Amino acid sequence: MTKNIIRYMANNVNNNIIITTNIIFITMLSIHIISICINIINKYNQNNIIINNNKNFKKYWHQSTEQYSQQKKKTEAILTSSASVQQEKYKNDHHHL
Repeated sequence: MTKNIIRYMANNVNNNIIITTNIIFITMLSIHIISICINIINKYNQNNIIINNNKNFKKYWHQSTEQYSQQKKKTEAILTSSASVQQEKYKNDHHHL
């Protein structure tokens, strides 16, 4: 009788140990899987940030070059008009002489 009780208790302890080790193993595995998923999501987000930054930079670059070319055209127009005015003035001054 006591042998059976001892055997039962020993088996019960073994079963409990097996159950707890299984629970620990499953928990560790799920934590590992979750961390892998988090890493993948982080990499995806970083790539998206890089892609968006690249798009923004290209957009900004295009706008700034457009603005530069417009400003250059304006400056050239002002310079040529002032040069032609100066030339006209010079002709008129020398014509009177």
